[in-house]
Amino acid sequence: MSTHALIGRLNGDKSIDYIYCHNDGSPDYIMPPLIQIVNDDKVDYLMALGSISALYDKLDPPEGVKHTFDEPCNGVTIAYHRDRGDDFNTYMAKDEEAFTFLLKGSGIYGYLVDTSKEGEDAIKIIK
Repeated sequence: MSTHALIGRLNGDKSIDYIYCHNDGSPDYIMPPLIQIVNDDKVDYLMALGSISALYDKLDPPEGVKHTFDEPCNGVTIAYHRDRGDDFNTYMAKDEEAFTFLLKGSGIYGYLVDTSKEGEDAIKIIK
């Protein structure tokens, strides 16, 4: 069974852009790569991928290495739009209260990234 998650980025106007992550959304799996993405200042790039199947240490495969949805490169994030050709999907909540409401009773983890902070302090886990 998959552990689903929503990964959101807090914007200056308090709205939240977010994407869906289908697999490995529990804190044990998703926090290490998410912290690295925050530390590498790649949150905007993650959001630009749209919804994902799974988040891994790398957002892109090495140049020249084959990476598709059906044949992913080990340790590389799998994105529905880029890697399978699905429609591009991102979503928006008007504020943290609305983002939290989406998660209430769903069993889905939420991760809210505040890019004005660093490392683990930048990520709020909502369950």
